[in-house]
Amino acid sequence: MNPATLRKLFAHVVLSEKEYRRWVLKRLYELQTPNEQARQCTQDRNGAGFTAPDAQILSQLAGKLAGDGTLTKAEETILKWKLPKYRRQLVETRLIDPPDRRPPSHTITETIAKKESA
Repeated sequence: MNPATLRKLFAHVVLSEKEYRRWVLKRLYELQTPNEQARQCTQDRNGAGFTAPDAQILSQLAGKLAGDGTLTKAEETILKWKLPKYRRQLVETRLIDPPDRRPPSHTITETIAKKESA
């Protein structure tokens, strides 16, 4: 699927499906660092979570959603306006290696063993 089609599809789903829109908000909030979550701002330029202009309002809405689970119609409208631009953090296009190009299982085992011994 080309990027323009993904962009349109993501925007369409965010605009039309409340549960998906709310999931996007929750996921983006989870991508904020703990410090950013606590301060309701964006401090790190890590390409994850909210942009600086959106951080306060979207953090507040994420907190409200986590609390009583409700948003007003006006708050849902804010999400519809702000969330489509975050598609790159939630939509991934990549080539998947076919099974015959994956590394042999012993390589995976060696990697796991190294992590466990560290």
